[in-house]
Amino acid sequence: MLLLISRQRLAYECLSQSIDSAKHSPNLVPTATKPDTVQNESLSYSQYLGMIKSQISCAKDIHNALLECSKKIAGKGPPQGIM
Repeated sequence: MLLLISRQRLAYECLSQSIDSAKHSPNLVPTATKPDTVQNESLSYSQYLGMIKSQISCAKDIHNALLECSKKIAGKGPPQGIM
């Protein structure tokens, strides 16, 4: 029974990752292990990981730039001497 639940959970995770890959990646990541089912324009798993790492790095850079800009804006008060 426990083995069946584990297999179902694994199948669900594979399907979920495949759907996310189709939504958020320019190329699909192959989920099948048979060589005849892999598409020519799909990414290997290592290429997929590299792409995801670069997307995360870019998102962090954007986040940090926005955070720095918001701190600069929040730190500026009205010019001194004007009331």
